[in-house]
Amino acid sequence: MKEFLQEVYCAIGLGDAFAFIHVQKAWVQPTWLEIFKEFFSFRLQAFSKFAMIFCGGYLLWYLRKRLGITAVCFGFCSLPLLVNSGVLSSVNLYAYSIVPLSIALGLLLAARPRWGYGLIGLFGIFLLYFSVKFASWLWIA
Repeated sequence: MKEFLQEVYCAIGLGDAFAFIHVQKAWVQPTWLEIFKEFFSFRLQAFSKFAMIFCGGYLLWYLRKRLGITAVCFGFCSLPLLVNSGVLSSVNLYAYSIVPLSIALGLLLAARPRWGYGLIGLFGIFLLYFSVKFASWLWIA
């Protein structure tokens, strides 16, 4: 913790434009082995990381004919970037930016609207939970 604070003070004091990137290096990042252990301990956060990568890849493969070759290639080239990003605590945030995954999920839910209603309800509960935590000044991510 002391090294982290020293890194922050140095970055801010120098007027570094990339201060956030330099400070982020001091954060403790989980390894894939730790995430595997959490996954088999049935932790929700580890499960969501696996779901983003493996279910996203399966979804791209399942809907490859409806998405088109360009979107599928972009999606499959983006998934290894998630695995090798080095910032494993932010895998979920990076996966949201992969547009073909969102399009594929939309195509899947258009064919099964009742799943969409359940997913909207689940995301509504998450939104309510995160908004209460944010309003209470608690760390969300």
